[in-house]
Amino acid sequence: RSLEGDEKSIPWGDPTAQPVEVPNYWRYHRPASAIELPPKKEADECFEAFFHHVHPNFILFHRSTFQRAYDTLWRSWEAARRGVPDDEVKEVTVTTGWLVSLYMIFVFGSRSMPQTPGSLEFQRKWHAEAERLPPHLYSASLPNVCGHS
Repeated sequence: RSLEGDEKSIPWGDPTAQPVEVPNYWRYHRPASAIELPPKKEADECFEAFFHHVHPNFILFHRSTFQRAYDTLWRSWEAARRGVPDDEVKEVTVTTGWLVSLYMIFVFGSRSMPQTPGSLEFQRKWHAEAERLPPHLYSASLPNVCGHS
C-alpha cells in the first residue's frame, strides 16, 4: 500500500498488490520499516508545533490528509519494529518527496518551539536526513509538491 505516489500507486483497497510493474518504484519510495524516525513523542510535538505555528503562515499541505498519512506511517512503522505479522498491519510505503516534507516538518516544528540544549542537534539531524533524499526528487510530482495524494 502506498500513502501517495509519484507514479501509479498501489491502491489502498488492494493490500496484496505489488509495485513490480512500476519502473523505478523503489527509487522514489521507502517502506515504513526502512525509514528512520525520531521518538514518537518528539515527532508528535514537532508535527503539532509545525501545524500550529508555521503552517498558518505558509500553507503547504492539506492538514487532514497529511495527518492521516502521518498516523498510518506511524502505525506501520511501529508494527514493523514490534514484529507484528504483515497480515495484521500491512506495511506502507511513502514517496521520498513526502518523507523529505515530513523531515522538514520536524525541523521547522522544532524551530517554532522553545529551544532547549538538544534542539539544534535534533534540527540538524532531521535536516541531514532530508538532504540525503533529494537526489531522488528531480522528478517533481503533485504529491511531492503538495504532500498528499
